[in-house]
Amino acid sequence: MGRALMWVSVAIIFGASSWLLLMAALIALLQGILGWSWLASMSAAAGLSLVVTAVGVWQALRYFEYTRLSATRRQLRRLGLGDEDDDDREIGSHKTEAR
Repeated sequence: MGRALMWVSVAIIFGASSWLLLMAALIALLQGILGWSWLASMSAAAGLSLVVTAVGVWQALRYFEYTRLSATRRQLRRLGLGDEDDDDREIGSHKTEAR
């Protein structure tokens, strides 16, 4: 596990540094060959990075939705197990009826 974490951190570090170098090359290309200003070139590179970040966040949120285990809860409910939320609601409704 420790070695795997070390190699994941190495991959993240080199991936981030290669992304920075790629953005620097894009800025140089936009500024040098296409004649864009430095501000426009850097803004385009930042915009590309923001788009990639937004897609990453969207995908992460989509996968976090799977951790709610909705399908597993449905399967357990069919077996008559689990679903403690309904038990809590029933207890709460009995308390309000007693008042």
